[in-house]
Amino acid sequence: MQVAVVGNPGAWSTERLASALRAEEIAPIVVSATELSFSLSGGGGAWKGRPLPAVMGVIVKKLGPSTDEQAAVRLLPLMAWERAGVPIVSPPALIERVLDRFRMTLDLGEAGVPLPETILTESPDEAAAFVARHGRAVVKPRHTSKGHGMLLLQNPAEARNMAANGAALGRGPAYLQAFVQPRERGAERRDIGVVVIGGVVAGAYARVAPPGEWRTTTAAGGRYAPANVTPEIEQIALKVSRVFGLDFTTVDVVETEKGPMVYEASALGGFRGLFEATGVDAARLTVRWALERFTRSRRETGRESRPHASPAESAPSGGRLG
Repeated sequence: MQVAVVGNPGAWSTERLASALRAEEIAPIVVSATELSFSLSGGGGAWKGRPLPAVMGVIVKKLGPSTDEQAAVRLLPLMAWERAGVPIVSPPALIERVLDRFRMTLDLGEAGVPLPETILTESPDEAAAFVARHGRAVVKPRHTSKGHGMLLLQNPAEARNMAANGAALGRGPAYLQAFVQPRERGAERRDIGVVVIGGVVAGAYARVAPPGEWRTTTAAGGRYAPANVTPEIEQIALKVSRVFGLDFTTVDVVETEKGPMVYEASALGGFRGLFEATGVDAARLTVRWALERFTRSRRETGRESRPHASPAESAPSGGRLG
């Protein structure tokens, strides 16, 4: 039996998944999304110019060297596997929802998930008023990861110039999110990544910013640290997981004086941070969940025409994975 791991060959998380599959006596096929192709006229897929390999299932970890607008396009070849009845963890259509930060934020807000105030606007006046109201705001691109492309606006004039320049260049609406001051924890600025696998919380880790830096990502010099998950944070993370129905979800949470708020959700992160901070092996847990999904799918009849089950449908309600 073989399982395809779509990721970055040689990268830590991708290879960790491959090793976890071998430990379960399953042969991994590590596939770079950049090596896949898709026939838009016929719907067929190929890997390195040959038919897609026959596998019992596919685990998606990364969609190329960066998470940008190209990552969403690289989901298309995975649909060829899906149309052939091959189960995918997580299904491409569900991953696509969280790759688009604009749509993801809208879905979270409509579900009643607590968020910092966030707007889309092309108006220089509205952008300036937003920063004036909140003091500071973060501009985030539509597709990104690890904080790349984010900009901190600290006064209304900056916001006005940003929006005016964007309009002049035809960039479309700007995504502005109120800058949130975390609840004080010494001199550290931190947020929390809560990892949910199969509708169950696997664990959490903190990302701690270096002194003088507002971003907590490792790309900005941040570090991983252990994090406690309160019952309130756990329930919020599980709610976010249910909103998107992903098999694997990392929910980025910030603790504030008003309670926890969610920055965003990801279908492609969380392995290394959780392992380095807590020792919890998300790759092993993901593989075990995926194999359960793949085995169940093989038993089902007419699986090609049936929608994928939500992870929560076959997982315990709440709780923790171990």
